[in-house]
Amino acid sequence: GIDYYGGIELQGLRLFGLQSEKGDAYVTFHKNDTVFGKIWADAFRLDEEKIETTDAQVSFYFEKDSLFHPDIHVKFTSDDNQVMLFNEAGGAEMPPFFNSYHQLIIYSEALYWNIDSTEMYFKNMRGVNQNNKASFVSNNYFSIRDFYRLQGMDDINPLYTIFNYLHTYGGETIQLGAFSEFMRKPKEQVAALLINLGRKGFLIYDSKTETATVKQRLYDYLDAKSGQADYDVIRLESEVFARPNALIDLNDLSLDVFGVPEVFISDSQEV
Repeated sequence: GIDYYGGIELQGLRLFGLQSEKGDAYVTFHKNDTVFGKIWADAFRLDEEKIETTDAQVSFYFEKDSLFHPDIHVKFTSDDNQVMLFNEAGGAEMPPFFNSYHQLIIYSEALYWNIDSTEMYFKNMRGVNQNNKASFVSNNYFSIRDFYRLQGMDDINPLYTIFNYLHTYGGETIQLGAFSEFMRKPKEQVAALLINLGRKGFLIYDSKTETATVKQRLYDYLDAKSGQADYDVIRLESEVFARPNALIDLNDLSLDVFGVPEVFISDSQEV
C-alpha cells in the first residue's frame, strides 16, 4: 500500500501535500507489512490518478542497505500502479542512484516499478528513441585518469581540498559559504564544483540549503590514489534496444545487467 504523511493545501481545484510543523512531507510504500520505500519532498501533487513531485529524495530498503537517489522526479500513476523515478537532466548532467546493497553507483535515466510486481528495472524514459544506455560503477572504482581529469588545471585536486576542509572544520558536511572562503573562489564556481562531484558519486549536494554531505567513496578514492586501499576498475556500460538495461528481482535482490559487451577488471588499459 501507499501512505502520505504531511500537510495538505488546496490550491484552486488542485490538492497538494506540503511540509508541516511536524516535519517533512513524505510518501511511503509498504511491502509485506513493512516500509519498503520512502519519498521525501517539499511538495507533492495529490489526486486520484497520480502522485507527483520533483526534487525528491527516494530510498528503497534492501535488508540493511538501500537504493537511494538524492534529487529526482517521481510519478506514481494509480491506473497501472507504477512508480517512475526519472532524471530530468540526461547524460553527464544527471546525478546517480546509490545502491549500497550491490555496492554500485548507477547512472540511468529512469527507474520503473509496478508496486504489485517483484521487479524493478532501469531504462531510459519512454519515448521515440528505444536505445537505452546506463552505467553501473563499482563503489571501489578508481581511475588515475579520472583523478587527474577532476583536477584539471588546478594545483590541488578538489578531493584533497575537501579532505583538508573537513580536517580543519570537522564533521562530514560542507557549508558552501565557508568552503568558498576556504578555496578563495566565488560561491557560484564552488557550487558548480560540488554539483559536479555529486554527479560523480563523491558527495550529495543540496542546493536549497547550500550544503554537501561527503560520502565514503571520497575517502576510499584518496586511499586508492595513495596506495593505502585496494580498488577495482569495474564499470559496466549497458546499451540495449527496446528492453531494460538492468533488473532487480525483489524476491532475492539479485541484479541482472543486460547489453554489456565487455567487462574490464584491471586498469592495464589505462597505461
